[in-house]
Amino acid sequence: MKAFSRTAIVERLRQDIVSNRFEPGEKLPILELQDRFGVGLTALHKAFAELAADGLVTSESERGVRAATVSRADLLDLSTARPGIEGLAIRDAIEHSDADSDAQIVAAYYKLTHTPMYETSSKKKVLSEVYLRSHREFHDALASACRSAWLRRFRSVLFVHAERYQQLFIAYRERNSADEHAAIMQAVLDRDADRAVALLTSHYNDAARLLLEEHFAE
Repeated sequence: MKAFSRTAIVERLRQDIVSNRFEPGEKLPILELQDRFGVGLTALHKAFAELAADGLVTSESERGVRAATVSRADLLDLSTARPGIEGLAIRDAIEHSDADSDAQIVAAYYKLTHTPMYETSSKKKVLSEVYLRSHREFHDALASACRSAWLRRFRSVLFVHAERYQQLFIAYRERNSADEHAAIMQAVLDRDADRAVALLTSHYNDAARLLLEEHFAE
């Protein structure tokens, strides 16, 4: 078996955590992962360090490496930070957009709307990996013309954490965001930054509000 690269290991583990295949707080099975990826402990811990830097795992000497926990406080914090960062990135992207970035957005939207939403092989209802990838690519495309590398990095980290909560959200209520995505895309293509940011903020906050009400109710 060919050993996985560190990048591939990080991506697979990130997907496992985002999709809640490793439940929040669950200890990661070190020996099983070594066999799965064909690597030694050192390579695995390097991957864990990268995931820890993005807040997706925690590592304690007595408790081992675990998928990061979720909480009402964390979701509230995420819901506050995300629209601000995303809004700055979208405004900058619109300012520097061109025909190429527009084409990227339209192509990503087309792919998203033609991708099955749910994982058919899973016993529990989860968003499919291909849908999550298409969804991420669409939102990345919206901000692709942003000139700030820091804004792009921050929004990417926040987006991954939001995806994780989104998987929890799916278990509680159906939500088809196709119309919302179409409206956001049109606002960006129209170069209407205020409308695009308002729609994105509503798009994110509605999902967070429902999750707070149904999963993290006080």
